[in-house]
Amino acid sequence: MKKNNTKQGFSLIELMVVVAIIGILSAVGVPKYQSFKARAIQSEAKTTLTHVYVLQQSYFMDFDTYGTDLKVIGYSSAASVTPTAASVAGTVQPKYSLTVTSASDSAFLTTAVYRANGSTGKKLASCSKVGGDTWTIDENKALTNTVLGLDGC
Repeated sequence: MKKNNTKQGFSLIELMVVVAIIGILSAVGVPKYQSFKARAIQSEAKTTLTHVYVLQQSYFMDFDTYGTDLKVIGYSSAASVTPTAASVAGTVQPKYSLTVTSASDSAFLTTAVYRANGSTGKKLASCSKVGGDTWTIDENKALTNTVLGLDGC
């Protein structure tokens, strides 16, 4: 009788090719994931500022002037919102500090500044060249990214 001498398993070359393919895929995928995550974080600023715009317009309709802080327009119990490093279980901490930077009878400007865990100067994503991310909205609903947090992504 003849023995079947077929060896089972993978050769070293086959394993190295698989590792190389995985390395290439992760090199392409990780930056895309970081950019996707950063854009999702930026959507918080856009949504929040749009909500503040609606509250400011409602306040203007009642008082013929724009509100001077977030408490006045009914957004929060404080004049401004700042993320903190300590989070309460089951709650989502905001990622942007929010303030009404100017307000008058005819105009307002509200600013959202990215603050990772309450600290300043943090990058929005590791692919960012510039630390932070700043958004503004005014009485004309002009939503502007004044410090681009995704620069370099």
